[in-house]
Amino acid sequence: MNNGRWTRTLWLVALAVGGAGCGGATSTTEAGGGRGGGSDCASYQLEVERHWNAETRAGLRARITRRDDEVGSAEGEVGWSESVVEQVTTQMDRTSEDWVRMREQLCLDREHDRIDAATYATRTECLDGWLRDLRAAIQVAEAEGTTEEQLSEAFSAVFDDDC
Repeated sequence: MNNGRWTRTLWLVALAVGGAGCGGATSTTEAGGGRGGGSDCASYQLEVERHWNAETRAGLRARITRRDDEVGSAEGEVGWSESVVEQVTTQMDRTSEDWVRMREQLCLDREHDRIDAATYATRTECLDGWLRDLRAAIQVAEAEGTTEEQLSEAFSAVFDDDC
């Protein structure tokens, strides 16, 4: 069996079944909550946008989309269909939005003494780990010679984090 195809299949199944890492966690923030009032807790969107934004989304799409005019590609070379690329970028958008909501809520919970310092530190470490995984996945995607398997592994790390 084609190992790259197998990896991609497993990765897509995990995406479809499990949602994505941070998306599985719950947050008490209402939609749009925690984003005002002058709190320091409102800046996390900017943190994600440093790494996942319109420019990186477009670059990723261009890098991993297989063009219809391509006859074939070398074994393992990156080249996903438009629908797969759309699933990946949509999931990245959702996961990033979830991360922002959870990070803001965590900050507000600590700010209002709803959680203790140890819990805050543990959850912050997990969420910050997700952001490191996001940066690493984008670097892998941008690197020349990245294979489909490497890309699948990198994004699986992002989507597998469960804070």
